Order: sequence, then C-alpha cells, then structure tokens
Amino acid sequence: MTHSIVHFSTAHNVDDTRIFYKQLQTLAENGYDCHYVVFDGGVRETRNGVTIHPIGRQSSRIRRWWNFPQMFSAVSNLNADLYHFHDWDLIPVGLLLRLRTSARIIYDAHEDYPHLIDEREWIPDSIRPVVSAAFPRFEAQSSNHLDGVVAATEWIADSLHSRGVSDITTIHNFPKIRHIEVERDPAEATDSAYTLVYAGGLSEVRGLTDMIRVVAELRDRGLDVSLVCLGEFTSEQSENDARACLHTLNVQDAVEFLGRVSYQQMFEYLSTADVGLALLDVEHYEGGIPTKLFEYMYAELPVVITDIQATNRYVSQDWGRIVPQNNTTKQADAVADLLADAALRSEMGSAGRNAVESRFSWESEQDRLLELYDRLLSESN
Repeated sequence: MTHSIVHFSTAHNVDDTRIFYKQLQTLAENGYDCHYVVFDGGVRETRNGVTIHPIGRQSSRIRRWWNFPQMFSAVSNLNADLYHFHDWDLIPVGLLLRLRTSARIIYDAHEDYPHLIDEREWIPDSIRPVVSAAFPRFEAQSSNHLDGVVAATEWIADSLHSRGVSDITTIHNFPKIRHIEVERDPAEATDSAYTLVYAGGLSEVRGLTDMIRVVAELRDRGLDVSLVCLGEFTSEQSENDARACLHTLNVQDAVEFLGRVSYQQMFEYLSTADVGLALLDVEHYEGGIPTKLFEYMYAELPVVITDIQATNRYVSQDWGRIVPQNNTTKQADAVADLLADAALRSEMGSAGRNAVESRFSWESEQDRLLELYDRLLSESN
C-alpha cells in the first residue's frame, strides 16, 4: 500500500531546502505519494516525485491568517494518510485536521518560536504581547493533541519537553550531500585576493551589516578582500540598511549580492571562497543551529561564527573560530588570521568536510524521519 502524505506551509517557499529537497524528496524516494501545498504563485507540477500545489501568493504574512480556510480546504481535499505542517501559525489548521480526518498529523518546529514571537514585526503591535504570552502554553497543549512533533534542534526539543510535550523527534537540518559535488577552486571567486562568503537570508539579525563592517575593517588593514552574499533580503528595510552601510563605509565595490541560487549553485559559489561567515545575532539564534555552518564545512571552508549557545557543541577549533557579537575588531582578527595561512585553511577545510560526511549530513538524519512515518502509519493501520 502506498501512503499519501501532504506537507504544507505558509512561510516557506516551493524550493525550501529542509521541506522540499530533504524531507519530501527522501520520502518520495522511499515510496510515499508526496504532496506539498504552499502559498506560491506557480502552477501545479510534479518535480522529483513530489506534486506541488501552489495556492497563490499573499501580500504579507499577516494576510495569510485570513486565508487559512483556503489552506485547510486545499490540504484536506487531498485525503492524505499523514499531514506534516511547518509553521507555528498553522497549528489551528493541524488541530482542525485532527478533528475532521483520521489522518496522522505532525508539527515541525523549525525554531524555538516562543523565544522569537516578540521579534516578529509582521504581528501587529496591538496583539503581539498577547500572542507572546499565550503561545508557549498553546503550542505545548496543541502539540499533545497531534500525533508527533519534529524539532530541528535539541534546544527546541528541550523547550517543548519542558512545557510537557511528550512525543518529540529531533531531526537536524544538516546539509544533504548526496549528489552534491564540491571541487575547491578559490582562484575563481572574485577579482579580489580573498573572498568571504555568506549563504542565507540577508538581514540585521543574520549579521549583514556586521559582515560589511568586517570587510571594511580588513580593507582598511590593507587586505584585498571581498564578500559574496547568496540569498535574498528579508525585507526592504534590510536592503536599505545594508546599502546605506556600504555607502557609509565606502565598500560598495567589495560586496556582491547574488540573490537566491539553487542548492548546487550555492555549493559551487562556496567552493570558490576562502572563509565562510555566520555572524548571527546570538540572542535571536540562541536555540538555533544554522545550516550554513555545515554547508560551509562540506565545501571545505573554515568558518567564523558568533557565540551561539545551541551551536557551540558543533564548532571545533579544527574547522571553526567562535567570535563575539558586535566586535568588528575581533571578528576581523579571526578572519585575517585565517587568510594569512593557506595551509591552515586547507587543514580546517578538510576537517570540516570529514565531520559533515561522518556525522553532520542529512543522510545521517533521514532514517529518523522514515522511522517516525513508519511508526505513525503502522499505528494508524
């Protein structure tokens, strides 16, 4: 019997790496009939064994709340054996599916949401304090009415467990390395002697202006350095702030924004760089494990990363350097030390690559997803 499964999301796009490239493709390769319902403006299509059901773009995140009936209708009409949703604001839809269908329901907690709600600017100021106060209990109680919860990190799992959630499976968002070829060729990066790289969304909390300041500091020291950013700005304000910072520090020609690229293209760009940057806001990402850390490692890049509590267990001196937040001098010192020693960069790159291949890849995590599905669907039978 082929089981039908539906993943759905309001906040993630069609090409989301965790949802589409890792989870859904793994499930499709293992014989599941896979569907992905998402707020997007494309057309229905089947790609890599996954049928994508776009239900239209929304002008803002808050407006998506008014379209939850549309989301519920779209997913319930697929009559799946299992539903797997990826956003905290879809919990009401998950609960309604629990009441109206006999399917199994999984909630995937990508982040420690109670910690982050106060920072969600798209939630109106008038209701944000109420949502922030009520959500931790609501999330926990709702989760216990579902069939399973997936947590992207141990920190998220511990937070849920401390609030009484029982059935939690931790499935890390490590990079999917099968079929990804990486050949180091730093000479092809840019016209500069050294290239720094960042992959991910572009915003202040992701360290965008901090990275620009590091580039300016290094160039003031006489180092011919450039920065390549792979990803989209998270807001118009983020882009305006970044371009203002570039202008103020006079490094417009040293920073390149390439936008969103494919997964394979990302690794191609990483392979031409010298150092990977992850100067993330330590409070915002307190419970997060940035996937870019492992992507840099797989591309044999030494990593300079801020002191994120949940991530430190994965950062070794063998492949990374931990730096304080909001300290451009020390951040630039760490990068400069790496740029000054090509042999050290190569040694750290090899150590990071070996760690990903042996411990930190999606291929080492996917069995947990398959075991969870097998257990839940066996119980339903």
